[in-house]
Amino acid sequence: MNTYHKGDWHGFTLLELVIVIAIIGILSGIALPAYKDYTRQGHLSSAATTLSMLANQLENHYLETRRYSNNQNLCNLAASSDDYFYYTCTLQNNSDQQYLLTASSTSKLSVSKTVILGLTEQGVKSTRILSGSNVTDEFQCWTLSSSGACR
Repeated sequence: MNTYHKGDWHGFTLLELVIVIAIIGILSGIALPAYKDYTRQGHLSSAATTLSMLANQLENHYLETRRYSNNQNLCNLAASSDDYFYYTCTLQNNSDQQYLLTASSTSKLSVSKTVILGLTEQGVKSTRILSGSNVTDEFQCWTLSSSGACR
């Protein structure tokens, strides 16, 4: 004779497991996009910091030599990359008095469009968003909210 005694119950019912899996799925559906946006904003901030650091190096060199390039072409030495952005420096208008630093996003940034942060020798900041080779949005700031507007 099989009897059930209170306290001898072991395991979960199928309904309980389905409810727990559904709750985990709902929480994941909410948390994962928010987490991706949070990490993307962190990478954008890191790129902005790197651009500022490169600009400081160029400005220090300018204070010493009164120009942004030298025999070793300092602007090209500033070009580098990391996992999420390619950094470039170009001298503007065939002059050693103007430069443009850019940080272009790589595919690892997890966005469908290319994000390009820019900084000039006058401290003008810009953000361009490209879809293919077409500029879809352009802003005069670096920090963008999730809606795409300057903060």
